[in-house]
Amino acid sequence: AARICLNDLFTSFLTNCRFESNAVQAGNGGCVLLQPGEPGVNLVYFQNCVFYDNKASDGFGGGLAAEGANKLGLWLTNCTFFGNLAATESGGGIYANLMHTEYNTVFVENSILWGNTVPQIYDTADPNRPHVFVTYSDVEGGYSGEGNIGENSSLHEPRFRDSTNGNLRLRYCFPCGDCSPCLDAARYTDVDGDVTDVNDVGGTTEQTPWDIGKGPRLVDFPGETEVA
Repeated sequence: AARICLNDLFTSFLTNCRFESNAVQAGNGGCVLLQPGEPGVNLVYFQNCVFYDNKASDGFGGGLAAEGANKLGLWLTNCTFFGNLAATESGGGIYANLMHTEYNTVFVENSILWGNTVPQIYDTADPNRPHVFVTYSDVEGGYSGEGNIGENSSLHEPRFRDSTNGNLRLRYCFPCGDCSPCLDAARYTDVDGDVTDVNDVGGTTEQTPWDIGKGPRLVDFPGETEVA
């Protein structure tokens, strides 16, 4: 399969997508390559997306690469990066090489980056002025930011249902109690119209746990109907 390359971006929304088994032989971004070509502010939103088993064998960013000199704002919310490969120490999950001096930011929120080529995220910016900001996420090896976990591999392993076969749903807390650390087992909320069975228990009316950011496991784009 081939990767997605987005150049003339402006404002783009990608929701409920699964990017799997893509590869690039030479270049960056095994699955998604963002190279904003317009001089204005380019905004890209990924929500509820999975990046699985993608490869940039000789490049950077096995899952996603964002690079270039034009303005880019990138949001990754409720996304999972697992099993993506890149060249050594080049960001198996996410690679950011953004050169605009005023507007070049990647926000990662309530997401999982695990089992990718280390480091999970490679930000070429000065550590004192980073381009990548991560909050309430499980990043293998750890990553600075409010609410993040991942520095303890035994405690913070996401506990996917069956990662070997690509099932990256999180293990539900009951009845066995072997709950994913990405869920807040102490807090539950009724999910109205859980038509996609987000916790994969065969039902759509039960309570589901909140995420590690203390919020519901469903989020909406402004003005749109509920998405899982």
